[in-house]
Amino acid sequence: MQRNLENYKGQRQNEIDKLYQTRANLRLKYAALGVVGVACILMLILAFCMDFISLGIALFLRGCVGLCTLAFVIMIAILMYRVHRDYFRQHTDKP
Repeated sequence: MQRNLENYKGQRQNEIDKLYQTRANLRLKYAALGVVGVACILMLILAFCMDFISLGIALFLRGCVGLCTLAFVIMIAILMYRVHRDYFRQHTDKP
């Protein structure tokens, strides 16, 4: 019984991984990674140039980082929703 359960979990994970590899989902994934990259670059600018920039610019950059992280969370949530929606549609459609 344990072997069948492990086999089922592996098969389910393989199906979900295939759904993550579709073209639209990969574009969304890479867009989310790009947004995180921008947020990291802005944080590095803040860390290394804090002595040279004004308070207003520092607050503006912090706000931009916050918006980038919010966009990242929303993109990942949409990605996970789309993948799991398609997975459940495949297994609940009646012929």
